[in-house]
Amino acid sequence: MTLAQLGGLFGAALAAFMIAMAPASMLLSMTSPDRFGIVHGRVDGRLWHAEVKDVYWRDGALGDITIRLQPASLLLGRLAAQFDASGANATARGTLSRSLGSTTIIRDTNIALEVAGLPTLFSMAGQVQAEIDHLEYAPDGCVAVTARVATDALTRGIAGLAWSGPPLSGDARCADGALVVSLTGMDDMQQVTIDLVLKPDRSYQTRIGVTSRDASLAQLLPTLGFKREGDKLILVQEGTWG
Repeated sequence: MTLAQLGGLFGAALAAFMIAMAPASMLLSMTSPDRFGIVHGRVDGRLWHAEVKDVYWRDGALGDITIRLQPASLLLGRLAAQFDASGANATARGTLSRSLGSTTIIRDTNIALEVAGLPTLFSMAGQVQAEIDHLEYAPDGCVAVTARVATDALTRGIAGLAWSGPPLSGDARCADGALVVSLTGMDDMQQVTIDLVLKPDRSYQTRIGVTSRDASLAQLLPTLGFKREGDKLILVQEGTWG
């Protein structure tokens, strides 16, 4: 190895050390968690090993999040860290990284959220679980995603009604910068579809479609705002998330 190569190796190691010892708040400022509706309290430690206190997403308490830097990512021009959160309303574990081109990537991540903390149409209970293999989010929106989502919310009923639906599951995709989650489920009496669109400007649209052979349900749902479209009853809600 030449002297120049040794100097370059030493310089890279020194740069990596300096980054690892930088305040942990640097990582959070680079990933801009507020654009996803995440707020937090005090940040303790360095990038190498840090803890973020009192983290919330919407009304869901994520508790304290532990962050551990992945030093090898620095050689690829990324700042990547493993995170682990366990709160009253949600748990999350995975890897978050930020590139020099301002792209945020979440991968190998498992998340469980209480439905009560999400933008839902009615008062609901249960959990939403997501397995994210890869989610790439640039400043102008969703770039690529491979993820599976499931929920048992409908099995627990909605808004105190004497009606329950099937478990729902499906995949996520990107469409024109928006993150789209499409869920379906069916049982002997009905089929339910839910399409959730999360746009870069933090607006969202939720579309629920119900096809049922239950005559009493067909009479009940229109009183809740569902409108008939062919053989389906459809309800659409729009708002802001985060």
